[in-house]
Amino acid sequence: MTKLLTTLALATVLALPAVAVDEVQETKDIKTGTTTITFDAAIATALDTANVFFQKAQPARINAGKGTVTYVASGGFLDLADAKAEIIHSGGITLAQEIVAVEARAPKAPKQYKTVTLLDPIITQATSGGPAVVSAVVVINGDSQGRVNVFNIAAGIATAPVEIPNNQKLTVSGASLTLTAEAATALNTAFGLVDVFTADQVVGEADVNVKFASSKL
Repeated sequence: MTKLLTTLALATVLALPAVAVDEVQETKDIKTGTTTITFDAAIATALDTANVFFQKAQPARINAGKGTVTYVASGGFLDLADAKAEIIHSGGITLAQEIVAVEARAPKAPKQYKTVTLLDPIITQATSGGPAVVSAVVVINGDSQGRVNVFNIAAGIATAPVEIPNNQKLTVSGASLTLTAEAATALNTAFGLVDVFTADQVVGEADVNVKFASSKL
């Protein structure tokens, strides 16, 4: 009798429907946001001295009064467990320097410029707490150089495990940006400068504000 009851009890347990358990979403997809770079006074002075000025490529925004450039985040992800991240941006900026004519131009001749364009930057972090790197498609005087690492963020943008607030936003304020050796060489070469830009030179600070896509179906 006891054996029969035990068998019936086990059969009842096995027949119960499985209860669905919500899995913790370890990776968050980035929906939208911005990254704003505030340029350091020294780098701004170096650009002014070299007669280099900024132009924007939509949807990037430039605020000359505040010395900032804002890129629009259009995708990417953040892994909550190990803080690996990728933040994809749209748009870009062009650094331009007028070419001074050796001979007088015709009155209506258009001005000519040397240019370095940084398009569609991506912030990539491979390990918790950084470092992170900012890469961009670099175009020098109309010739694409491919995707190049242009800035370093030594402290990174997140530390594992990452906790996301209820508003589903990640905010990073005042992340220090420094110039990579590749970017320094590209700028000096493009504008005919000698060591005006150097590796590890402080560029400014980045404020990252991104919103994650909802995990609800």
